Amino acid sequence: MSTWVDCKDSFPGSSIVRLTFTARGDMPPVKLTWWDGGMLPERPADLEPGRNRGFALLTYGYASLAPPGPSS
Repeated sequence: MSTWVDCKDSFPGSSIVRLTFTARGDMPPVKLTWWDGGMLPERPADLEPGRNRGFALLTYGYASLAPPGPSS
């Protein structure tokens, strides 16, 4: 069951956010693209048929890369 909440703030149903972090110390610069709300980047041409892209789980102070699972 859903409930309507009257709120003056809103957010998009989906988004693509691009972040750029400059180099620090011995660490190189990083470019990060976050796809949200069901949006996905194009499938890489060299990704084997039947193989998924995988995903990254990011939390505060910790990052983990998960290998692609079997195709659904």
